[in-house]
Parts: sequence; C-alpha cells; structure tokens
Amino acid sequence: MQIHQIVPPAFLQKLMPRDTYCFGPAPAQNKTIYLTFDDGPVAGVTDEITAMLKAYQSKATFFCVGENANNQPKLIDLLVNEGHLLANHTYNHLNGWKTPTDSYLENIVKCSQLINSKLFRPPYGRITRAQWKAVVMKYKVVLWSVLSGDYNNKLSPDDCARQVIGNIRPGSIVVFHDSQKASKNVLKALPMVLEYLSEKEFNCLTLNSLNN
Repeated sequence: MQIHQIVPPAFLQKLMPRDTYCFGPAPAQNKTIYLTFDDGPVAGVTDEITAMLKAYQSKATFFCVGENANNQPKLIDLLVNEGHLLANHTYNHLNGWKTPTDSYLENIVKCSQLINSKLFRPPYGRITRAQWKAVVMKYKVVLWSVLSGDYNNKLSPDDCARQVIGNIRPGSIVVFHDSQKASKNVLKALPMVLEYLSEKEFNCLTLNSLNN
C-alpha cells in the first residue's frame, strides 16, 4: 500500500522558509540519518522504543508533547539518560491551522518550560505564516523528509518499514510516533528499519547540531 506525501515535493521544499529543516546536516558521503519520534512520551511505547534504539546503539530526537512530558517525568529522564535529544511539539498537540496565533505561541512557551530545546516541530506539520514568523524568532522548525505513516491504521508494520527503507538517504529526517495510536505499527516496524540501517552501516544520530 502506498502512502502519499512521504517526502515533501522538491518544489514545496523550495517554497518553505529558509529556517525550515527537512534534511539534517549530513553530507552525501556521510551515512547518517536522523530518526525522530513525535507525540510522546507514552508509557509502554516510548520505553520500548528506547530499548530498541539501545540494542542498535542508535540515538534519536523526540519531539515531546508538553502534557505528556509532564505526566511521564520518568520517561523524560530515561530519554535524557540514554543520550536522546528532546524537542518541542507544543504542550497540547495543537493544530496551528485551527488555533489563534497568540494561543499557539503560548502553548509552545508552556512546553518549553518542560522541554528546553531550540527545535520545534508543528503538530501535523500545520502552522500558519503568522505563527511561523513568530516561531522562527526563537526556534528552528524541523519537518521531515521521510514519513513512516505508522499512525495510519490502514497500514501494516511492513508497509511502514518499506516506506522508510525505500526513501531514506544520507541526511534524511525520518518521522515515527511514540504514541498509543501508532504503537501497533511502530513497535514492529522500527526493529525492521533499525536492522536494515545496521546492515547498511548507517549512523542514527540526534539533531543536536541543529539544536546548538
């Protein structure tokens, strides 16, 4: 089954503001990719993902929803202790298209009180131009170049793994979700992806260079 809009079209990437990152800082000769996880932390999902990453000596960036971070401080500590990077995903997973700019920005600030990061990803990738202009004054906006589709209950774990494996290249920013909704797919698709990356000698690193 094919997932549409796995990779933002080239023409769309050119239209995006210069403060947007769809690819990480990896030259072509450097086999580095950037695994990212949205919407957590969630007990029974984030901790399982962390164990999988550890088994393959891989690091990732977790775009955390502030409300979840507040409810799961032990998982936040786990991510930090394992060397993963935390980033801002709003406090209540807001859809920017449906939220007044002032409320949207306040929600980001509220999340920043728990997640100290210069990196921000808008939930659903939906953000207005006014919100964008305000956000990039303080944050670097990180989107993606490969979307796993793990949140889609019409897809199987194999579908999600194939979509990632078929689209990655050096510098790719890959999106998975450490959410309950995506757990059916991500907990089975991620090991397949990690095994492939290990066989092909890819390095999975955090987006710390962007955060700095």
